[in-house]
Amino acid sequence: IDNILIIGCGNIGLRHLQSIAMGSINSPNIFVFDPIIPSKSVLKRAFKSHTGLELNENLKIEVLESPFYGDEPDLVIVATTSKARDELLIQLVTTFKRSKFLIEKPVFSSAKNYQSLEPFNSSNVYVNYPRRMWALYRDIKRETQSVRGPFSMSVVGDNWAPGTNAFHFLDLFSFLSGVTQYNLVGKIHSVFPSKRYGYFDFDGLIECKVQGAELNLTNR
Repeated sequence: IDNILIIGCGNIGLRHLQSIAMGSINSPNIFVFDPIIPSKSVLKRAFKSHTGLELNENLKIEVLESPFYGDEPDLVIVATTSKARDELLIQLVTTFKRSKFLIEKPVFSSAKNYQSLEPFNSSNVYVNYPRRMWALYRDIKRETQSVRGPFSMSVVGDNWAPGTNAFHFLDLFSFLSGVTQYNLVGKIHSVFPSKRYGYFDFDGLIECKVQGAELNLTNR
């Protein structure tokens, strides 16, 4: 990978930058776009404030005024807020036809926008669900593959923000059980503002029951 473009450098975007800076990728060109980060000096201050680390001066980083710069990147990381993320993704996949994409969830805010992406090559688009890469869950999957009988998974707790984190457990359920299509039933007890301004979360239950597998997600 020679060229990496990071769009959105809030908390999650800065963590992506940190992983690239500390990873094994050999000196890629890193391009960063965020409307509130106009310069590399501002990026360095934000990076130190969030991670407690100094940004390596040897990294080849360029802060862009627009995400649509000249060369087509090898990897595009989309870490913007979820509002209008789907519309941005549609613009990106139509512009960077050979790039790989790593997208934060939720990718779509409406079924209409999901359908708008269908004509394009979505095989190059990956949603960032890292749990299926963790050794713990890979070990669980290996150990349970030979076990006969129904698969059941439950997540029960307080204040674990199901409005955003439920996506991770739904993907983990698919990974561990092998179930890829299912219907969800929800029982929402209360809705309240989340920690992030302008967003909401809820207390309640999300259930899924299919042949041979069931999932229960409860936030109290």
